[in-house]
Amino acid sequence: MKHDKLSLIGVRILELRKAKKLSLRELAKRSGLSAGLLSKIENFRTVPSLSVLVAIATSLEVDVAVLVKNINGETAAP
Repeated sequence: MKHDKLSLIGVRILELRKAKKLSLRELAKRSGLSAGLLSKIENFRTVPSLSVLVAIATSLEVDVAVLVKNINGETAAP
């Protein structure tokens, strides 16, 4: 099944959250967002706004660019 390009943002957030061993509840607490909203983003039931992406990236201690890198399916130029 082909993922919608924007769904890759949710997948990346989920992967980063799990790699940092954070629960949805902990990420929600750190970001000031609800666990329900974070779940919807991770499961691509909603598209996050830029301010929400910034809050998530800050909470995961990564740059926003990490969350959106290559979502168009292209590889980076050498």
